[in-house]
Amino acid sequence: MAGDQHHFVAGIRAIWEVEAPLGNGRFQPLHMAQEDRDWCGPFALSQVALLLQGWSRQAVTNRQTARDPWRSFWNRVEAEFNNGTDESDLTILAGLLSLRLEVTKTSSARRIGAVAREAVKSGDVPLVRSTTARWSHWSMVSGIAVDADGVPTALLLLDTSLDAPHVAPYNARQQLQPSRSTAAEFRYECHALDGSRWRARFDSIVVVRRDNPREVES
Repeated sequence: MAGDQHHFVAGIRAIWEVEAPLGNGRFQPLHMAQEDRDWCGPFALSQVALLLQGWSRQAVTNRQTARDPWRSFWNRVEAEFNNGTDESDLTILAGLLSLRLEVTKTSSARRIGAVAREAVKSGDVPLVRSTTARWSHWSMVSGIAVDADGVPTALLLLDTSLDAPHVAPYNARQQLQPSRSTAAEFRYECHALDGSRWRARFDSIVVVRRDNPREVES
């Protein structure tokens, strides 16, 4: 939207690919393409761990050689979460990674925007859950768009079900103002950078706090 400002979670950069810090001045790609349509929650959470805890992509994605906590994480995903994840499921998975979550269940776009704005301002990472007429979906919020008065207008998403973006640190924009031309239940349009779009309602927002120690198996 013309005239709004974008604010992104600390640490994210997009010179070409979207990247997260790896340490010692190095960066690595942040976007992860989900391998299963029902694994949006685990893959969104994996992106958060890359960003906040500085894991290497190989440690996270190579399940054949994974060590704990990622071995336990993916074993749990494969055994129990093949039909999607809800807030309690994400809390369980986050616990395996020593990530601390705060869950806000709300359908209010104003509340979702306010929580996301404060999270991004604090350096924390939100995950938003939305539902369309066909599916329920988790997305990582990489940033927030606000108007001239600081009011949130959209969530900027780094969505694992979409292709990795280039230059921009997000691949979809979830509007926080309702569309007047849609049914009452699914009023909030999401515009992906690849040209696709859909309408959804909001279900919840989960904030992953930055004060998370990394625990590595010795």
